[in-house]
Amino acid sequence: MQTLCYTQFDQSHSHSALYLQQLLIIYKSVTSDYHSVCYITTMYKLKLIYADSKSQHYKESLTHCASIQLYVENSIESYQCSATELLFARNRDRTLAQLALSSNPAYELVVV
Repeated sequence: MQTLCYTQFDQSHSHSALYLQQLLIIYKSVTSDYHSVCYITTMYKLKLIYADSKSQHYKESLTHCASIQLYVENSIESYQCSATELLFARNRDRTLAQLALSSNPAYELVVV
């Protein structure tokens, strides 16, 4: 059976969280014999700091590549909410992502 994954966010989150909410509402997953509802109340951010001379397109591209790298190499799901930020559903995913991406000299990582 398929289930929809609904989200609930605290009011303190920015408009990027609303975009993520829309993405997760349409997310479908296969479960056993019942319908389930997932509630995500906290998102964990990781900010990629680039040199000031880099263009917006460059930042967006590398952040997108970092998200793909995390999924392919480490099975970590992340959501790009801006040109320089990735969102994670779990703190442990953000921590592992910070370790996995720390060797790239194109950016510095900051936990937000």
